[in-house]
Amino acid sequence: MKNVFENGKLVIGCNYWASHAGIRMWENWNEEVVRSDIEQLSKNGVKMLRVFPLWSVFQPVDKIVSYQGAVEGYTVDGGTTMLKATDDGVDVTMLTRFNTLLDIAQEYKVQIVPSILTGWMSFALLVPPAIKSENVITSPLALMWSVRFIKRFVCEFKHHKSIVAWCLGNECNCMGKVENREQAWVWNTIMSDAIKSCDNTRPVIHGMHSLGNPNEEKWYLQDAGESCDVLTTHPYASPSYGTDKDIINTFKPVLHTVSQTLYYKGVGNKPTFIEETGTYGEMNVSENLAGLYCKSSMFSAWAHNCLGYLWWLGYDQGSLEYFPYKVNNRASNYGLFREDRSEKPVGKSIREFSEWLDDFEFKTLPERIVDAVCIVPTNGGNYIKQFASAFILAKQAGIDMEFVYAPDKLPDAKAYILPSIQSPHSLHAEYLKSLMKKVEEGALLYVSVGNGYLRNMNKDFGFNIIFRHPVTAEKTVTIGDCSFNIKPKYHFEVNTTSAQIIGTNEAGEGVYYCSKYGKGTVMFLSYDVEEYLSDKVNAFENTNFYKVYEEIKKRIESDKIANCSNPNVGMTEHILNDNERLVTISNYSNKIVNCEITVENGWSFSRVLYNNAQKSLSGALVELDLACSSVLVFSKN
Repeated sequence: MKNVFENGKLVIGCNYWASHAGIRMWENWNEEVVRSDIEQLSKNGVKMLRVFPLWSVFQPVDKIVSYQGAVEGYTVDGGTTMLKATDDGVDVTMLTRFNTLLDIAQEYKVQIVPSILTGWMSFALLVPPAIKSENVITSPLALMWSVRFIKRFVCEFKHHKSIVAWCLGNECNCMGKVENREQAWVWNTIMSDAIKSCDNTRPVIHGMHSLGNPNEEKWYLQDAGESCDVLTTHPYASPSYGTDKDIINTFKPVLHTVSQTLYYKGVGNKPTFIEETGTYGEMNVSENLAGLYCKSSMFSAWAHNCLGYLWWLGYDQGSLEYFPYKVNNRASNYGLFREDRSEKPVGKSIREFSEWLDDFEFKTLPERIVDAVCIVPTNGGNYIKQFASAFILAKQAGIDMEFVYAPDKLPDAKAYILPSIQSPHSLHAEYLKSLMKKVEEGALLYVSVGNGYLRNMNKDFGFNIIFRHPVTAEKTVTIGDCSFNIKPKYHFEVNTTSAQIIGTNEAGEGVYYCSKYGKGTVMFLSYDVEEYLSDKVNAFENTNFYKVYEEIKKRIESDKIANCSNPNVGMTEHILNDNERLVTISNYSNKIVNCEITVENGWSFSRVLYNNAQKSLSGALVELDLACSSVLVFSKN
């Protein structure tokens, strides 16, 4: 199987509906417009299109109903003819039109990913009439027509060179409810296997968002990874993730695209890319800020090896006057181009970065150096509540991390981060034992606590817990000469044995502890700072919460050679060879920032690959405008 998504590369593209018709492009087919669209998109940096064979149009099967609702058969033309028992009901005219789109894409060297079961689009259910009254996910009748459509579609186009992968559909978990995990598993497996039975030469992409973990969701990330070859995120700056609370080109919205993608990759155990991202409507953000958001989030996706970045959408749809556009105020003007075909700032961002990547002097970007593994517990782990915040705090402190789901094999790491645990069943005893073994051998473990429990805390963390009590008032935490306010769930009264107090509250009581454990280090914060920050507006810019993770950074020996003291700047570091390191730098603030990148002895700043920098005594001085990024190379002296 050839996978179009290569490590160290970022495929840049967009989701596509024809500029003149939106979701009615297939009924109102205009080859000239489609050609003009694809030509314009191709010339402006778009390498991949995710396209949508609208299910209700491509397979317009309806029931023929007689006395007391008895189903006499099926038809695609209002009863003029009846389908035979094994007919798939697929419209040949629509297949011909789709093939024309593929031919045009091939002519302009644009890769195509069809989202096959597009029965959900822009808050509208658009499935064949025969199954409209069914639960599209669980009904045997719906499953039958789904598989028939998939098999016909894949067999029809599997020989076309422009198709590089198959996507199950568009957010298909929105098409119907499931009562349990098993029903979702069955749907995932049946649809993926239907594709693979017809073509096993291309990867199968999941095409969904809002997946979760056991005890959190019915659509499991792990099951998606089991059934498909590539997972997807749809990380908008939206209320769904609380990422609409901050200015769009700042830490939380921008790094949401990266952190959720890395989270899906780690927990689902499959490569993951950003299949769909964008803003959440004109009332949230101006065109200029949307362009800045795209520029910053796309660069960060590349720096963190997120494989692909597809914008929603190619063209604005604000003038379309039929359902769902008639009632949906959000799904309208998200395009790279306006309806008059003029380029928007977000289109410019896509074009300029795509052109720069084409000329990037290295074939691939080496993997970033990872300092820590963030552990997603068996129970009580939630991306929005804990792990997005943990990722940002780590980034501000200069720590790069990846994710692992607690039942999976624990990778080697300098540090392990277990943020804001919220359940008595967070880690199984056997897993905790293997984790403490890593610490005993020299790693660091950081734990912060909400409602959660871990065994052997008194024995392993250098203190004795006397009792804990709920907190009703805001607390002030001081670490060194910095402080921040927080309202935690509990306060722990403890007697320290070997633990050092590195953080106190306003009463001078210890809340942040550090102790040796074998050759390693254990750190315990009794306040659930990560969950607290998940609901806080502007939690990360010009605040001191990151000082919690800076204490972690002080106690690990990173393999990195570069450092930056500005918490509004995020970096990744990549080993080019024994004598060269590539460092990416991003401004996650909504202000111009100046930062000095310092390097270890024996290294010095040698050149710039993207944007500006100048030499300083110990490294490099960089000025970053809004949503601005830079790529520097450092060499051994």
